[in-house]
Amino acid sequence: MIVTETSGREAGGFEALVAFAEAWHIPVVEPDSAVCANFPRTHPLHAGSDIGPWMDEADLILLVNCRAPFYPPSRRPSKARVVVIDEVPQRPHVVHQVLFADAYLEGNVTNTLRQLTKRARDLDETVLAERRAAQEVRSAAERTAVATAETKAEQRAEGIDPVLLAATLRKLLDGRDGIVVDETITHSRIVRRHLWTDAPDSYFYVQGGLGQGIAVALGVKLAAQERPVVLTIGDGAFAYNPVIPSYDASKAYELPLLIVVFNNRVYKSMNLNHRRFYPEGAAAETGEWLGTDLRRLPRLAAFAEPFGMHTETVDAPDALAPALERALKAVSEGTTAVVDVLVTR
Repeated sequence: MIVTETSGREAGGFEALVAFAEAWHIPVVEPDSAVCANFPRTHPLHAGSDIGPWMDEADLILLVNCRAPFYPPSRRPSKARVVVIDEVPQRPHVVHQVLFADAYLEGNVTNTLRQLTKRARDLDETVLAERRAAQEVRSAAERTAVATAETKAEQRAEGIDPVLLAATLRKLLDGRDGIVVDETITHSRIVRRHLWTDAPDSYFYVQGGLGQGIAVALGVKLAAQERPVVLTIGDGAFAYNPVIPSYDASKAYELPLLIVVFNNRVYKSMNLNHRRFYPEGAAAETGEWLGTDLRRLPRLAAFAEPFGMHTETVDAPDALAPALERALKAVSEGTTAVVDVLVTR
């Protein structure tokens, strides 16, 4: 198996990884720590985001641009040989890095992958056929699970499930060569799983502390002005952003964005941590989850109105697709659009 976090950042890295994986027919896992598009999520060799099922099964694990794939460090492969492919395998800025590597291929990653692809000759077709069949079964199961989740979300009697929001965005962006910049936290796995980005530079996850999403999206738009840029962001993350200066920059520099807020009216990540670390604490006893309730916030789309931007607030499933279509049309005409979607969880 291949595990990668940032191979798609390098020029040609996305394409080189696809060619390498196809030549040797090796599945590719993009863990939750992946911060950009590295491999097409629609590809049969894409093996999802969870390295766990492979830890005891894999004979060989190739870490391609990975900082810390095994966490905690005690979570190591039971039998696999580990090969690291990275320009700087031992990263000096990482205080404690455990890769369990048996071999290091140090150098330009794109070129290394290309050279390894050329060596995929005289392979055992029986072994390849077995690998291919196994991965096709896994891929079909994942597609079925995704479709089942989306059907369930569509059939909700009330409210907008975040799965429905991500799936609707995917359908509307199909064929538009869009770029997704993601600053959701509790919904990040849903965004990755259901938006199915499948091209180089089609997805970026905002790293570091909250509050950088709009600025990162503006930077992406500056670099790719001919492509629609969509920022998916939670209501909590939105509140961390310098919203007013960001809107001013969007207008001043003519950088229209589509900003889609996954608004569950709570700092869900903090709330979950309260419950995880203090299951019998004061908050659980009193029901007062201090600092996590965001229901008092005003309409988040309203902050864009003084700038003459397109705004929508959506809370009904049948209104979702039309609202996003209107917003995308506004962006194509040069105006930033903010769609605040009240999701159910």
